[in-house]
Amino acid sequence: MLPSARTQRPATFTNKQVANFFFRPCRDKYDEVILEYFRCRCGAVRKRSPGLGYTNLMQHIRREHPTFAAEMLAATPGETGSLLHYVRHSAQNTFGWLEWIVMGNLPLSFCENRLARRYTNLEPITLRRSLEAVTRSVERAIAVDLLERFGIIFDGWSHASQHFMAVLAWYEVGEELLPSLGVKKRLKNLLGELKEAESVSKALQGGDVNLLVRVCFDGLIAKKESYSTYLAPRAENVHSPEFESGCVRVLKGQALRWRLFLSVPLRKVTDRVMATRREPRSLSDFKSVAA
Repeated sequence: MLPSARTQRPATFTNKQVANFFFRPCRDKYDEVILEYFRCRCGAVRKRSPGLGYTNLMQHIRREHPTFAAEMLAATPGETGSLLHYVRHSAQNTFGWLEWIVMGNLPLSFCENRLARRYTNLEPITLRRSLEAVTRSVERAIAVDLLERFGIIFDGWSHASQHFMAVLAWYEVGEELLPSLGVKKRLKNLLGELKEAESVSKALQGGDVNLLVRVCFDGLIAKKESYSTYLAPRAENVHSPEFESGCVRVLKGQALRWRLFLSVPLRKVTDRVMATRREPRSLSDFKSVAA
């Protein structure tokens, strides 16, 4: 004999949760609640007498909505309108007061006001502990998103006679950079400067380049003084400034005007150049003459 398969319970929802999900109290033309009568989402009206539980309502749901468990599991706040059926009444009450006071910019004693209690069904409670807990929770959430280094932006504006001030945190993230209008203008100018530097870099790759190319460096330094840190004749990255300057002088025919302590070694090179009656046009030519 084969055992029969037991029907599995679709979900663990209480009768109260299911009934509140499908039924709402009926109201008259004055929008007053009609006691003991409830209207289902399908439009059917059922009566629930106090003390009898949700039997009558559940019978209708099981008969007309057999997939109620799946519907409740797939429901979203936008479809159901609220998640109040799954939250404790005390939590709903606290959240109601917090939302009302914070979003309405009301004093904290508003929940204890007799007139406020007269026109609401929210229970009067002390909000200080709840507000402090919410503040700490928000601070922790902000701390998780912020980086170690960030900036503060104050954004002020006015509307009619009211003035507002927003405090924003600014930090960079690993996403596409969206520069401002001023930054775009500076980047455009920088691109032009880089093109000029690129033209000099391409000129250095020519096969007939000699040390006179340093004149191009002087032009770059004249346009942007910061280039002198690396391109000046006596920059820190130049191995032998005197030697290179002497080479340039020789190539320009100005070796005799060089300083006294360089005149002796350079004059020997100059004499050889004059003897050969051939002006060196490249660094290799100069090395061969100097040798």
